[in-house]
Amino acid sequence: MAASGTRSAVGSVPQRPAHACAHPNRHEFYNWRSYSAAVAERDTMAGNPHYARLYVSEVHRGTLGGWAWTVCWQCGREPAR
Repeated sequence: MAASGTRSAVGSVPQRPAHACAHPNRHEFYNWRSYSAAVAERDTMAGNPHYARLYVSEVHRGTLGGWAWTVCWQCGREPAR
């Protein structure tokens, strides 16, 4: 039962981040617990001074499954549109 609930919740989040760059040094960070846990962890990372200059995406569906957010070391916090 839990697995099917997880799949439906994952299906309701974006497939890809709004800004999807092609830089080779972007990285997806994963959270397998829940969407709300992923959002909390992503927000903590985005607020960390180490990541202050970097692009940190919204939570989206991970390439490997679950929930993920993408960090790019080349894109700035406000990516060019």
